[in-house]
Amino acid sequence: MTEMAQGMSDVINFALGEPDFDTPQHIKDAAVEALKQGYTRYTSNYGLIELREAISRKLKAEYGIDAEPGSEILVTAGAQQAVYTACQAFVDPGDEVLITDPCYHSYPRMIKLAGGVPVPVRLSEDRDFSLDGDRLKEKITPRTKMIVLNSPQNPTGATISYSDLRDIAEVAIEHDFVVVSDEVYDKILYDNFQHRSIASIPEMRDRTITINGFSKTYAMTGWRIGYCAANSRLIKELVKIQAYSVTNANSVAQKAAVAALEGPQECVREMVREFKRRRNFVIRRLSEIDAVRCRVPKGTFYVFPDTSRIKKPSTELAEYLLKESRIVTVPGAEYGASGEYHLRLSFATSMEKLSAGLDRFEEGLARANN
Repeated sequence: MTEMAQGMSDVINFALGEPDFDTPQHIKDAAVEALKQGYTRYTSNYGLIELREAISRKLKAEYGIDAEPGSEILVTAGAQQAVYTACQAFVDPGDEVLITDPCYHSYPRMIKLAGGVPVPVRLSEDRDFSLDGDRLKEKITPRTKMIVLNSPQNPTGATISYSDLRDIAEVAIEHDFVVVSDEVYDKILYDNFQHRSIASIPEMRDRTITINGFSKTYAMTGWRIGYCAANSRLIKELVKIQAYSVTNANSVAQKAAVAALEGPQECVREMVREFKRRRNFVIRRLSEIDAVRCRVPKGTFYVFPDTSRIKKPSTELAEYLLKESRIVTVPGAEYGASGEYHLRLSFATSMEKLSAGLDRFEEGLARANN
C-alpha cells in the first residue's frame, strides 16, 4: 500500500510499523564513540560479549530468565532475522509450525521458506485475540514441530495472559515442540499490563527461544539489532545459520544497543506515555464511527478495527481509501484469513496526522458504504 501511494500528494500514512520518534541521543552518542574507537570489524558470530552480558542482566531482572552470556544468547540483525534463523534451524520440509490467525505477516512466509507448513490457530475477537490452550490443542498433529508466539501482538495489540501462557506451556511439553516467543513489543504496554515471558516458566526454559530487539522500544528500526536467548543446545543450531548468512550483527549497532540497555530508560517511558495518549484518542474517534468496531489494544502501536459493515474485502477497501481519501492502511487479510474485513492502522504518527487521517477515514467509509 505504501508503494501504491508513491507519487501521490497529501497522503497520510497509517501503515508504518515503526516509532516516529528519533533514537535517543545517548544511544546515538554511543554509536559515534564506537566509530571513533574503531569498532568497525567483525564480532563473534554470537555478538559482542558486552552486549550479551547486558541482555542477560535484562532478562534476569525483568523476566526471571537465566541466560548464560557466553553460550545462551545470540545477537542478530533485528528480531525478524532471529525468527527467520529459528525457522531455518529447526523446521524441516513438511514440518508443521503453529501460528496465530491473525499474526505478523512475515511468520508464514518465513516458515514456507524453510519448507515448513504454517498452521493457523484462529484467535477469537470476543476473547481480545488472546491465544488459549484449548484452541491450540485442536491443531496439534504428529508433524507439529514449533509454535511462534507474539505478545504484545502485531497486528491486533493483543497480549497473552500468564494463565494462558501456562496452558500453552502444558501443550508444548505434552507434545514436545519448540516455542519461539517474539517479544519485541514487550515495553509498549498500557493500562498496567505486566508482560510475562513463557521462558520464565521453569519447565519451558529448555524448549523456548525468546526473541527481542531494539527497534520498537528504542526507536532503532534502521539499526537492525535484536537477539534471541535459549539453552546452549538450541543456540548452537541458531549460530550455524547466523555464521553462514549474516556472519554477525552490525558492530556499531551492538555498541549502541549496550547503551540502550544500560543507559537511562525515561526515554522509553516518555514514548509509551505518548503512544497511550494517541491510542486513547484513536479509540475514542473510532468509537464515534458507526461503520467500525474496534477492540482496545493492550500493547503495540496498532489498532485493528473491524470493517465488516462496509461489505468490502480488506484489500479492496484499503485501495479505495488510498485513492479516495489519501490514507494508507494495511489490509487485514495480510495477517491471516480471520483478518479479513479488518484494517491495521498504526498510531505511530503525530496527533495532527492522526486527527486529520481519522477524519478522512470516517468520510471515506461513509462514501464506501453508499
